Amino acid sequence: MDEAAAKAFRGRSFEYSGARMSNGQKTCGSPKYVIRRLSAEQFFRDYRCAPADIGLLGKVVKEISVECEESGVIWPTVGNLALIKDRGTFLTLWDGVFFEVHRD
Repeated sequence: MDEAAAKAFRGRSFEYSGARMSNGQKTCGSPKYVIRRLSAEQFFRDYRCAPADIGLLGKVVKEISVECEESGVIWPTVGNLALIKDRGTFLTLWDGVFFEVHRD
């Protein structure tokens, strides 16, 4: 992804609830949230970077991925992954770029 494409994601709104997940372009009407707790070593194996390199400072990284019940697999869209940074912030990964998302 180039810088112009990455900038196009600024200001995008996401909605996460038990009844739906939406990234402003796609909506899943029956999301299932899959939670994993990753050690720094496991995170590095999965993401090819250290958690601290992208601002995730805890000993364990909480990863939440979205499965859309309609398909039964991890939903392939931006926002389908949340790497929890703190109570109001998470990172999502799309096309090799980590984006920081803030709660309103």
